[in-house]
Amino acid sequence: MENFKEVYKTNFAAVFAAALRFLKDYDQARDLAQDVFTDLWMHRDKYIGAENLQAYLITTTKHKAIDYYRKNV
Repeated sequence: MENFKEVYKTNFAAVFAAALRFLKDYDQARDLAQDVFTDLWMHRDKYIGAENLQAYLITTTKHKAIDYYRKNV
């Protein structure tokens, strides 16, 4: 995987925007985006050389938003 800091800087805006689109709440979207990157860091060995990391991150964001709704709505 590229330098994590670069991955974060390059993709955070897209992940946050997706989270905000799903959750409609700024603070929850920010927290969810942070969770996505935390999970990426924790499982980084699985994503070395991923072809489309941003697509993976957006998909992960969608799934985390669905999980959030299941637990909180």
